Amino acid sequence: MNNKPAEEGAPPTITNKYWCLIFPDPKNTSNCDLHPTDVQRWRQSIRFLVNFSTIDKKERRKALVDALMKYWQPMCDEYTNLPCVSGYSTELFFPAIDETTGKGVYATGGAISEGFREVGIQIYNTGVNSNNRSMTFEEQENWMHFTLA
Repeated sequence: MNNKPAEEGAPPTITNKYWCLIFPDPKNTSNCDLHPTDVQRWRQSIRFLVNFSTIDKKERRKALVDALMKYWQPMCDEYTNLPCVSGYSTELFFPAIDETTGKGVYATGGAISEGFREVGIQIYNTGVNSNNRSMTFEEQENWMHFTLA
């Protein structure tokens, strides 16, 4: 394998499949060794942040879960003509919240909005689908922005 970069000053190799900095064989543009990136429209997602006051009581947690389930795949199975979320991802990478201040333990002010300093969880959808037909990119985008959001 030859990971020799393109000659100095040479433009990157561009194909209809990948953009790449290093090709082991520059004549074979479908063989990319270094971080291939698909050239396509990347599907978006609806991301929302949940602060701990939203989930600190059982009934609030239930309301959040009910709202997520309302648009999840089982809805597509029950109502076959409707689009739905194929899945959700949850990230818990935010700092612990100081119970006295209600803010992240390392919140020191600055450019970050106050609301972001109270976040405990980030949730986002991992796709949109329909049981009856393939949805176009634009249809998926519209459903996420006008229904899910």
